[in-house]
Amino acid sequence: MYNLQEDMYEQLKEKKGEVTVFLKNGVPVRG
Repeated sequence: MYNLQEDMYEQLKEKKGEVTVFLKNGVPVRG
């Protein structure tokens, strides 16, 4: 389980930028 969680965490870090852009472009973001 630890390896799986660590792998998912790495994927999350890699996709963080893409998710941020998606939220800004596809969803009203109120800063």
